[in-house]
Amino acid sequence: MSMGAQRRFEDGVDELNAANLNTLGRPGNVWARLAGGLFVDIGTFDWYDHSAAEYFTYAGTTNQAVVANQTNYFWVDSSNALQTNTTGFPSAGTSHIRLATVVTDGVGVTAINDKRPLASLA
Repeated sequence: MSMGAQRRFEDGVDELNAANLNTLGRPGNVWARLAGGLFVDIGTFDWYDHSAAEYFTYAGTTNQAVVANQTNYFWVDSSNALQTNTTGFPSAGTSHIRLATVVTDGVGVTAINDKRPLASLA
């Protein structure tokens, strides 16, 4: 991957925190979409952890179950693993990239809210 294409996330809205993570995301990639019923797909994306000087590719996930009648929070942690819960994103100081919240009713997804960090060219 080209260092010239590097884009750094800005931490002004706490969408990114202590790990100083960067992204090389693919343009036009869908990061979270409805997969039917109580399931979502999370798309593939590339990112760079500036503090560790290491590149990662998140391979994506299909048919990820979500909890009914809840707001489900999705993020990728500093070990490149997708995490989800219904209690909220990790606190400031915990390395992660916020992806989305997924709101559900008893039978399906009612909303997907993009929570990805804002990016600017480095």
